[in-house]
Parts: sequence; structure tokens; C-alpha cells
Amino acid sequence: MEWDLEDLKQSIIQSSIDHEKIMDDTFIESLKSEGFVYDEDKDRWFRLWNDGGDIGLELYKKQPDGKWEQILSGQSEDSAFHEDII
Repeated sequence: MEWDLEDLKQSIIQSSIDHEKIMDDTFIESLKSEGFVYDEDKDRWFRLWNDGGDIGLELYKKQPDGKWEQILSGQSEDSAFHEDII
């Protein structure tokens, strides 16, 4: 039996794309379940939280390389106190 290398290559690429989509869908569902809302204008997910005194903003945005950036800040995005790539 001979392998068609182009078919095999395309199958591997499609599997990778499918896996990435499943992981994104799962991640997005977890964001929704935690109260995040999609901001269509800025193409990101966010939620506001209040710890009894301070109001915070938590953001997730998918980067062009496929990773997600997380930003935690005070009321203003300019006051980020934590940034991470996941």
C-alpha cells in the first residue's frame, strides 16, 4: 500500500485546525460560563468584577498566533496590573 503524501499532509493539517477549533470553542464556552461577554467592536471577551470596593476588568483576546492574551486591570484598560499569554 502506498501513501499519498499530499492527502496525508492535508489530513494532518485539517486535524490540527479541527483540534484548534475544538480547543477555542471549549475555551469560549468556559468564558461564557464564567460571565464573560463578547465585545464585537474590539474582538475580545471581557467581564467586570467587584471585590467589594474596587472594580476590575478582565479581558481575553485571541492573538494572531492562536494564543490567548489575558489582561487584568482596574476600571481603565490603561491600568493593567497583570498580563499573560495562555
